[in-house]
Amino acid sequence: MSKKIFIFVPSFESGGVERNAVIVANSMLEEGCDVSVVYCRKIDAQFLKLKSKVEKIKLNRISFLPFVHERIIDAVSSILFGFFILRRVVDKKSIIISFQSNVIAIILSKLLNIKVIVRLSNHYSNIEHEQSKLRKISEYLKKVFYKKADVVIANSQELADDYSKVLGCEVKTIYNPIDFKVIQKKSKETVVEELFIKKSKPIVLAIGRLSVQKNFDFLIKSFVKSLKNIDASLVIIGEGSQRYKLEKLIRKLKMEENVFLFGHKNNIFPYLVKSDLFVLSSLYEGMPNVLIEAIASKVPSISTNIKTGPKEILLDGDGGILVKLNDMNEMSEAIEYSLLHQQDSNNKMKNAHIKLDRFSMDETINRYRKIIGELE
Repeated sequence: MSKKIFIFVPSFESGGVERNAVIVANSMLEEGCDVSVVYCRKIDAQFLKLKSKVEKIKLNRISFLPFVHERIIDAVSSILFGFFILRRVVDKKSIIISFQSNVIAIILSKLLNIKVIVRLSNHYSNIEHEQSKLRKISEYLKKVFYKKADVVIANSQELADDYSKVLGCEVKTIYNPIDFKVIQKKSKETVVEELFIKKSKPIVLAIGRLSVQKNFDFLIKSFVKSLKNIDASLVIIGEGSQRYKLEKLIRKLKMEENVFLFGHKNNIFPYLVKSDLFVLSSLYEGMPNVLIEAIASKVPSISTNIKTGPKEILLDGDGGILVKLNDMNEMSEAIEYSLLHQQDSNNKMKNAHIKLDRFSMDETINRYRKIIGELE
């Protein structure tokens, strides 16, 4: 396969989208493609994992938009400067694979007269849970522009089915690529926190940006409710804009000895394997990598039963407990039950674990290879 592939990620940060972009970029390079990553701004945590032979194309970034979110600046910069830089390096066989700012990627592809693959990562129901006008505008623009892409892919089957109806065009499913060998290797690294070293009670773990989407205030309140019948610790790994609010909640509930915000960790896997239970409390997701990674680390898991993602990973409840969104009683009971009935929790985890092959890197890259081949 000899093609020029441009991985489009204007805001190259440190989340699941960027992890997926790195895996696809490195894998396409191994397939013999000429791979470039196009970005405006980067955080090194994921960016440094790109192989040296992956070309890095940095777009100019405007700096005169005060009080505007950085991602909006990245998006605006991409449309202003992307065409002039990319037109020098693309050819007729070039393909953009867009992981962010898909509308802009589509516009650039039309201006450059090349193919574009855009990727959906969250369900449109997210606008029900966020106050952001930008998200509402984004969902409207998807309906207008996405059908003009050459291929639209989603990271879960339910997401693909729902957006196919909304967009009026076919949406293909490609699951997030998970490198299980890397998980196994990284799980063996050590942790320094005394809570994990001198473990005196079960640890419930949650991982994600401290944002509205991840719904950690609900998780903390549910966990505290479960402490009436169990003794455990809740550890949340991640950083974000909700930190102050969560710290205030922990102090208000007088839970400083039971609930801990560990901040960002470059390697989450040693914490996963040393935990007794993983909980995903999100308001919405597309296909949450971290839940797949928890099952891959053989950690019993609970998730809110949101629109897409967890049901597929946890096999409609056969692979882990699914909890009604924002139902504190259900969540607290699920945490309590999971810790008190570890054999049942482990059996559910094993059911999910044996079905993980569909998320393997090989399976995912095979799907990308097939779609790219069909664009010839």
